[in-house]
Amino acid sequence: VLAGWLHIVLVGTSVLKNLATRLGEREAGLSRVLEELALDPDARLEGVGERDIGRLVAMVVADPRRSSAELNALYEYLEQGSVSEIVLLYTDTDGGELSARILGEALKTMYPGVKVRERKIPLLGRVFEEGVLYLTDALVEEITNAHQKRLGVAVNLTGGFKAEAGYALLAAALLGAEKAYYIYEKTRTIAELPLPPVCVREDTLEVIEEIEKEPATRIA
Repeated sequence: VLAGWLHIVLVGTSVLKNLATRLGEREAGLSRVLEELALDPDARLEGVGERDIGRLVAMVVADPRRSSAELNALYEYLEQGSVSEIVLLYTDTDGGELSARILGEALKTMYPGVKVRERKIPLLGRVFEEGVLYLTDALVEEITNAHQKRLGVAVNLTGGFKAEAGYALLAAALLGAEKAYYIYEKTRTIAELPLPPVCVREDTLEVIEEIEKEPATRIA
């Protein structure tokens, strides 16, 4: 019998894009900074102060489903009371860090009984091959620790880069996560994917070893 559920959430920058749109022309300066952070992995956080972050968190709390794709996908599970813990995995960028912080603080405000953590994945969003290896390391640790506590594991694939999400889905299946899910943007319906046991063939491992010898692909 499971003691609860850990939701592992891949964090993208949809919250920054949505908040930038909502701010619009009335706060064009902050809106422009959020758009840059959402789109440019080299954009810096200097233009966003603590007071700004507090206001952005309040905007998310006031209208979570309009604010973030990740929260849209999480919403039904949270309202059902089935979520025990959430870990937000974010890219090695200032935009990723700000997105995770806003989502984390909003979740802690809305659902104080749920444990929420943010975790940066080194090089994710910057160097593909190395980033997904660090992502796999994080998934190994999170899933292993959750199972030791008798928590089921659900992986929220809605946010982040699609290539990394595909890699995370495969890694989650290999590591024994119970399910993965994402939300359809237009209909706001959840697609839940049960994860059957998966193992890696010996010849596939040999191919992976050869791939690891190739130069890494730098994103930024």
